[in-house]
Amino acid sequence: MKEYFQHDYNARNSFQVQALMVECGDAAYGIFWAIIEVLHEKRNKMPMKDYIICAIAEQIKTTPEKVKKVIETSKNLGLFKETYGNLGSPRVKLNLTKRLDISKVRAKSGKLGAIAQQKVAKEKKGKESKEKEINTDVDAQAVETEKNNNDKFFRMMRNAAGEHLSDDELRREVGKFRNKYPNTHHNQAGALINTWVANIGKEKPKKMWN
Repeated sequence: MKEYFQHDYNARNSFQVQALMVECGDAAYGIFWAIIEVLHEKRNKMPMKDYIICAIAEQIKTTPEKVKKVIETSKNLGLFKETYGNLGSPRVKLNLTKRLDISKVRAKSGKLGAIAQQKVAKEKKGKESKEKEINTDVDAQAVETEKNNNDKFFRMMRNAAGEHLSDDELRREVGKFRNKYPNTHHNQAGALINTWVANIGKEKPKKMWN
């Protein structure tokens, strides 16, 4: 199942993020959210290792020094916290807790659904009538949601690419982008999409860690 984390649409207007941008420049906004994405992937424990800092810098086309400055400034502003050499974020911790709670609710719902299905099967055993089909639109909703997400990424990439790519070419690029960044929500994908479009046709940088 694809995962994403919540990105407030007006996050750039928070006092802490504004202070970060004043101290480190407008580029700090994209660097900050790139680090937040890594923190979600690392379960809010990102080792403060030089190779990780360099990898983040390489992926978003900036320098390790700028990444380090954003991290240190964010720590001073309370956006990040370092514990025993691992970087974390109070907001990421909250998001992961919410995700765990949702997983528990879904697991419980799944068990209740299994019990209900077993009950239905027992009641219908031996009867000559056809079983009633339990209709669900979950798959249809998932397909529709995926289509809507792809459309949003397509429009964002079209705005970044202009008209020099055909619709078919752009849809292929959207597919590649979502395969590489499956956890990236469209609300915080602007910087990544701009970088992606700029590198279409060029050799993509290799990942520096798993």
